[in-house]
Amino acid sequence: MSREKENTGLSESTSPFQTFTLTIPSKLILFGEHTLFVGAPAVSAALSFGSEGIIHVANTRGPSKITITRKQKTENSDVPHDLHRLHPGITIQFFSDVRVACGLGTSAMLALSAAAAEEARRFLIRGGARKKVFGLTEKAYSRINKKAFAMEEKLSVNVSGVDHATILKGGMMSYRLGGIKPEIVKIETSFFKEHVIILWESALPKSCPLFLEMSKGRPEWKETQGKLGQITARALKELSKEAPSLQRIYQLLREDQHLLFRSGLSSEEAETEIAEMRKLGVEAKIASEGTGGYVFTIVPRSFPLRPRWFPCEINKTGLVLRHKTS
Repeated sequence: MSREKENTGLSESTSPFQTFTLTIPSKLILFGEHTLFVGAPAVSAALSFGSEGIIHVANTRGPSKITITRKQKTENSDVPHDLHRLHPGITIQFFSDVRVACGLGTSAMLALSAAAAEEARRFLIRGGARKKVFGLTEKAYSRINKKAFAMEEKLSVNVSGVDHATILKGGMMSYRLGGIKPEIVKIETSFFKEHVIILWESALPKSCPLFLEMSKGRPEWKETQGKLGQITARALKELSKEAPSLQRIYQLLREDQHLLFRSGLSSEEAETEIAEMRKLGVEAKIASEGTGGYVFTIVPRSFPLRPRWFPCEINKTGLVLRHKTS
């Protein structure tokens, strides 16, 4: 056996590198981002607003690297190796719509991409380069999810797994922790045939110092978590109906946002824009646990958008990994 084959585990019949393409959605937690660890569910959706990636798996022990390029921006950044721990010879180039670390699941997206790259390598080690037939089985999804979860624990605080589940499988779902495995229920609704989620990008980066402080057990935050959990339960019941009421959803968004703002988890900039939307009869909410990032709401498809707002469809396919054979 050659030294190269010993080092990489890849078949000698492979070309200098094999290429895989990756499409990965972002995620939005509509309700429940602060209450998962106290037993309440979260309601989340995968969004078409996401990233595309190119994965190269080399059959030599070259460098490993993840690079993120934000589309239509000049932002380029490399993910530190001690966070992704890719095998030598794996490189990932991300082209992303999403602002990093602003509440739409970029840390989970990166972790899942690294885990997907390792799954691609596993396929090649097992002779996949000769067969040229690739697809993700349920076991592969499980391996990707497990590896991504372990990686994101290095990137984030209090990893629940809701981001991974939403991005990996797509669609809208309720997610609740408990028992050996989380309880995941897909939400099927025709509501979004006539309505669409829209996002507004803040000029501020996400910052959540107060959240980290409050999560240490302050009595007032525990009380707020209980109220947020009740709102999430009502939202889940409404969104699970055959014909949800937009006005009832707006009422729940307003109650949720009021509690977050009162707790110090929203910026003045976001509140100003939310107030402008309220003048138009629309309620909106911040999309993360921080004071910057994105604001979101749901509107009829005919709604005229204000500046810096843009529509996002619900992504129903989740993470897609393909082997480029031609």
